Formats: sequence, structure tokens, C-alpha cells
Amino acid sequence: MKENNNTHHDLIEGRKRTLEEMWKFIEDVLSPYHLVPKKDTLTDDQIITLYLELSQVDELFRQLKQISILKKEIDKSKVNSV
Repeated sequence: MKENNNTHHDLIEGRKRTLEEMWKFIEDVLSPYHLVPKKDTLTDDQIITLYLELSQVDELFRQLKQISILKKEIDKSKVNSV
């Protein structure tokens, strides 16, 4: 099995994820959209690649959501200060 690269969340936690943890993340992200591939059709490398791609997209989404919240708070404070 190929060793996976650290993602942002892994660096914060100070550890690397196991294949089972990666697969759980993949299922959690894709299941609401009914897009979870069959696990037995993927190689370990494909699971790792899919995990890394999804975790990057997930991190970007979380950052954009945080930016949106901060922007609303700034806009609200501008209105209150006028």
C-alpha cells in the first residue's frame, strides 16, 4: 500500500489517516449525493487519490463558508456604525 500525503486536517491532527478513515470520509462526503463508488472496485491508490481530492475540495468549501460568514459580519457592523 502506498503511503498517503498529509492534508491540512491531518497536519492539524498530527497524524496520517488510515485507508478505513479515508474511506469513511469519502462515504460521508459523497453519500448525500448517491455518488459513493463501490469500494471493492477501487485500488488503495485510487482511494487515497479520491480522499485527497475530496479533502481539498472540502477544505476549500469550509474556507469559503467562513469567508461568507465574516463578510456578513463586516457588512452588518458597517450598517450598525452608520
